[in-house]
Amino acid sequence: MTLPLTSRTMDAICLEHVVPTSTGNHVFNAPPSSMAQDTLLGEAQQMLSVDKYAYVSFGIGMRDALTDTSAATTLWEDGIARPTGALSPEKGSVRALMYQYFRGIPAEALDRLVERPLFGRGQEDVRMSLADLAARADMMGLPVEIPIERLADGGEPIPSSRIVHFDTSGPATPANATLIRVEPARVWDANPFVTTGPDVRAEALKDGYPGGRIVPVDGGKRLGMASALAEFQHADLLRDGRALTGNDLTRDGVPPLTPVATYGDLLAHVAGADGTYSLIEVRADGAADSQVFVAVHDAAGDAFLDLGTGTTAVFPDLPEQIRVSTLPVDTVLADLLRDPAATGGVPAQILPPPGVTRTHTFGAGGSRSVDLVGGFGGPGVPKDVLDKLSVAAEAIGQSVIVIGPPPRDKWSRRHPERAEKRFLLRAEHMAFQHLQNREPAPIIFNYGGVSTALDRMAEKWGSPVIQQSMGGGLDFDRKWAAAGVPPFKDLTGETLKAVGDLQRANTAATVEPELASYLSMTFDNPAAVREKLATDGSSLKALQHRIAGLPADPELFRAHSKLLDLLGREDGSFDRAVEYLASAKGGTVPALPDLPSVLKQAPEARAGALEDLKAVTYGTHDDGAARAVLDAVQKRLAGESEEVVKKAIYDNSVYLPEGPGGRADIVRTLQGWRDGASTAQERAVFDEMAIWVTTCP
Repeated sequence: MTLPLTSRTMDAICLEHVVPTSTGNHVFNAPPSSMAQDTLLGEAQQMLSVDKYAYVSFGIGMRDALTDTSAATTLWEDGIARPTGALSPEKGSVRALMYQYFRGIPAEALDRLVERPLFGRGQEDVRMSLADLAARADMMGLPVEIPIERLADGGEPIPSSRIVHFDTSGPATPANATLIRVEPARVWDANPFVTTGPDVRAEALKDGYPGGRIVPVDGGKRLGMASALAEFQHADLLRDGRALTGNDLTRDGVPPLTPVATYGDLLAHVAGADGTYSLIEVRADGAADSQVFVAVHDAAGDAFLDLGTGTTAVFPDLPEQIRVSTLPVDTVLADLLRDPAATGGVPAQILPPPGVTRTHTFGAGGSRSVDLVGGFGGPGVPKDVLDKLSVAAEAIGQSVIVIGPPPRDKWSRRHPERAEKRFLLRAEHMAFQHLQNREPAPIIFNYGGVSTALDRMAEKWGSPVIQQSMGGGLDFDRKWAAAGVPPFKDLTGETLKAVGDLQRANTAATVEPELASYLSMTFDNPAAVREKLATDGSSLKALQHRIAGLPADPELFRAHSKLLDLLGREDGSFDRAVEYLASAKGGTVPALPDLPSVLKQAPEARAGALEDLKAVTYGTHDDGAARAVLDAVQKRLAGESEEVVKKAIYDNSVYLPEGPGGRADIVRTLQGWRDGASTAQERAVFDEMAIWVTTCP
C-alpha cells in the first residue's frame, strides 16, 4: 500500500523505521520486531565513511526493491519524487516510503547525505557498475557511494563529471581511493542554505564543510561549498573581486597551470593543496573560450568562486580542458586581483545629487557611506536608526542607501508616483557611483515604504533591499526583512552582513572611469561641467554609446547624453543647456532655459532647440516645470489649439507648487521676458504661458 502524507505517517517513519548508526541512519520497512533479523544493519554499522558526510542505508524489506532501478526516471512534485514505469505495488510502496523519509529531512541535512547500497552475507562477489550507481543516484536524488572493490568493470559509460573518488578524509585521486561516488543528475535542493540566517550558516561551517561535492544546476555543475555558504564565508572576496580572464593566468606570481582530467581530480587537487587559493581554467567541450575561477581552501571547506558574477562558479557539464594553478602560501589575493587597467586604485569621489544627504562616510577616501534619500528626523528617518545603520555598515564595509518617507506636501500627495520617481532616480545615481569604485552593490534600506518599483530598480544594480517585515508592530518595535534571510529586529553588523551577502555584482553596471566621472556629475557647477567637457569631450563622445547599455532608468542619464550631443555646436545650444542646468541647482530652484534666444531662431531650428532643452530637464533634478513650459511653447508655435497648449501646463501641475520658490518665480521670469520681447509673437507666447502657469490648478 502507499502511505498518505500525514504527520502521523511521518512520525511512524521516524520512530519505527529508522535506526541510528555510527555514520547516519539505517531505514527498513519490516515490523520493529524484525530488526534483530536485519543482517544488513551490521554491515551499515561497520562501513567505511567519508569525514563530515552522513550516510543512509536501506535494510530488510527495502534493499531488493530499491535495487530495481527500472523506473529510475521520476517526477518531482512538492518535494516528493513519484516513480513512473512498471513497478510492482510492493516496490512502489517501498519507493514511496523512501521518498517520504527524504522529505522529512531538512534541506541542510540532505545536502550532506549519501546513500550506501548494502550487499549482505553471501554477496561478496556482487558488483555494481558506474551505470548502476548513476541510475540509483538518479532514483534517490542523492550521491551513491560504494567501496572501490565493489565496482564492476564495463557497463554503459557515464560522464566523468559525475564521478568523485574518496578516501575516508575526503576527495582523492583514483590511485589512492578506497571509495567511489556517483552524483545524481538532479538533487532535492541545489542551494539548501539560501533561506537560513547567519547563525545557521556559521554553525554549518564551524567544523568545515565536507569536500568533494558536485551539484547539478541549470547550465552546468557547482563544485564544493553550497552557494549560500560560500557567499556568507567569502562575502568580501566576492564583493570586491572582478571577473578574471586568461591574462590573469600569466601574471607574475601565478605558477604554471597543471592539467587535471576530471572534476573529481580537481576537487582532490584543491583539497590537498598547500596554499589557500588556486586559479582554475576550464573550457567546455566545443567552446572557443575558457572561464577562469578562484578556489579557496581553508578551515571552512573548499569553495569555487566566480568573481565576475559574485557567487559560486558554474562549471560546464562536459569540460574539454581543466587546468589549475595553486598560488603560493604567502599570496595576497587582493594584490593579484587588482585590475592592471585601474588608475592607481584611488576611489572616485561620490557626488550626491540634491535631495541626498551623506549621514556617514568611511572606507578609503570616504568612498563608502550611508546616504539618505528623503527626510531626516521627525516624520522622516529617526536619527537612532541612521546611527545603527552607520555602525553596522562600517563594520561590514558596505554602503547603504536609505530611502526615507516621500514628502507629504500637496505636490506629492496628488501624484505620489512622480515623487517616488525622484527618490528612485537619486538612489539609482548613488548606486551607479558606488559600483564604479568596484564596491559591493550598496544595500538599500527602504524605511519609507516605497513601492515595488524600488525592488525592480535595486535588482538591476544587484542591490539587496531591506524593508519592514509584515507584523513588525509599531515603529518603536520594527522588524526588518530582506528576500533570502529571516526577519530580524536589530540592525547590527551581523544582520547587515547576512543581507549584504545577497548582493550580486552586475558587470554591465560599470563603465570606463572617464565616462563614470562624467555621469556622476550633478550639473550644479557649470564651470566644472565646461572644464570636464573641454578636456574629455572627444573621448566621452566616443564612449557615449556605453550609456545605453547601463541598466539605468532611461531618464537618469538623458541630460548627460544630450549635452554630449550638443557639444561642439555653434548655435549656442550647449551654453544654453549648461546655464539652465546651473540655474536649476539640481531641481531645487525653479528655473527656465533661455527661451527668448530660442524664439529668435528659424522655425525648424527652433523646434529642434526646444526638443534639446526638454531632454536636459530629465535626471535626478527632474524639472517637470521647465519641461511643461517648453512643451507648451512648442505646441503654441506649432499652431495647436489653446486647449492643447493649456493642457500641456495643467497636466504638469504637480511640478508647479504655489507660494515662494514655486510657480510665482516662473511667472516673474515669463513676465520679464515678455517685457523685453522684440516681436508681438514673442510677447503673445510669454503672456499665454504666464496665464496658464498662474491659473494651473
